[in-house]
Amino acid sequence: MNLSISYILMVVGILLAKAMGFVRELFLGNNFGTGLTMDIYAQVFSVASVIFTAFGVALSTFVIKSINNKMIQNETEEREFVGFFFKYAMIFSLLFTVVLYALSYPITKLLLPGLSEADFSVALKLFWIMLPSLTFIVLTYTAMGLLQNKNKFFITSVVSFPFNAILILSMILEVRDIYTLGAVTTIGWAAHFLFLLPSLLKQNYKLWSNTNQKDKLSLGNPAEILFILISNMVFQLLFIIDKAFASVSEGFPSAIHYGSTLFTTVSSIFLVAMSAVFFPSVTKAMKVNDTNTINRLIRYALTFMFAIFVPFLMIVGIYHRDIITLLYLRGEFTMESVNLVAPAFLLYAFCVFGYITQELLFKIFYAKGKYKLTVISAISILLLNLIANCIFRNSFFGIVGSTTVICIIFAIVMFWWLAKECNGFINKDFFKNVGIIVLSSLVFVVVHLIFKHTCGYHNKLMFILPVVTGALIYLAVLYRTNILKLILTAKEEK
Repeated sequence: MNLSISYILMVVGILLAKAMGFVRELFLGNNFGTGLTMDIYAQVFSVASVIFTAFGVALSTFVIKSINNKMIQNETEEREFVGFFFKYAMIFSLLFTVVLYALSYPITKLLLPGLSEADFSVALKLFWIMLPSLTFIVLTYTAMGLLQNKNKFFITSVVSFPFNAILILSMILEVRDIYTLGAVTTIGWAAHFLFLLPSLLKQNYKLWSNTNQKDKLSLGNPAEILFILISNMVFQLLFIIDKAFASVSEGFPSAIHYGSTLFTTVSSIFLVAMSAVFFPSVTKAMKVNDTNTINRLIRYALTFMFAIFVPFLMIVGIYHRDIITLLYLRGEFTMESVNLVAPAFLLYAFCVFGYITQELLFKIFYAKGKYKLTVISAISILLLNLIANCIFRNSFFGIVGSTTVICIIFAIVMFWWLAKECNGFINKDFFKNVGIIVLSSLVFVVVHLIFKHTCGYHNKLMFILPVVTGALIYLAVLYRTNILKLILTAKEEK
């Protein structure tokens, strides 16, 4: 299998899906702006789309690792195991949903502490409406893991098409009632699984099996799902915590929502794709203890991510205000909203190193069974963020900026630990390639200065021209230094 082709297919699919997702955000911005209604929806939606999704990703990660375990020898055993896994995933998710209903009052109070009694009642009812999303998310991500392990990457990359289409249609129909919006969101999550179901059945997988397959669970320890869940939602929880502390001021939570959503929308196009392609390959290499392949895969993934995100940070650093103005300035989204969202987007962009850590580095630690390391790291980061937000609770930029600093520290520590766990993945060529990528990215600064002092920026579309010019020069440098060939021709060894 050509890893690069699989990755590019995933990127194309996710790009199309994220484009639809961003159109959805534009409709939300146009219909609701940064007012109290959007504050409530953004925070409750964060629980459904972030915490529940993290639970789904934990199951997806676990099922991939389990299927690639030595105890499953043939397709018949795999199908029985999948049916067993689906059954218990469904039962557990339904039980967990009941528990969340019972705890909905304190959870909502924790998420939105600054609301009046009437507004809190609205948030609580919205939370009730969206709680069934958990079961649909669990089924969706389990199916995604199974299909990705079969190299069916494109179908999983466009899984959010029906979800976004349903929400966009509701916005076109001028849905402005928050309860209706919550119900439509839950229906959208159900559409995810229905979209994947034909592909899943085509692989002859069972959705229910009464045969006992507990002995085939990876390492005989289903508690790994909980460890992965805790570890894999640390990054998204940081934004939820930020919005909770910012809820004392109207407009701040929704500004954080727009800034963080735009950042995660762009960065996840590349990170989620790499994670989906990378993890099955690295677990297969670890199954046969192939250290050279493991190190090669790590270098490939990190080099590819640096090649994308270093220039991304250059572009956001220079044009963050232009980007927000171009994308959002319309309807209820005013210049006041731009002045809040643009710096939040800039600061959150540097959280990308923390995002890389969660999506790629943590996956390596999961494959090696180093759950204690990831759980302790995740809890430590969350505690640091809580402390920082308590200190900066009255400062919008203090809340956002402290999260960025914490993510950078988190990434540095985890990269150092990875170097200890996977001795040999860092070599001279890796350092050289990263150095070339960083120096080449400075071309965006040079092109910006040339345009600024010659043509100038006369309208809100003008910044696109220097960005495209810089990107072409940057790609030419990567081509001349063979880095482009390195990251576009990687293959999975048999």
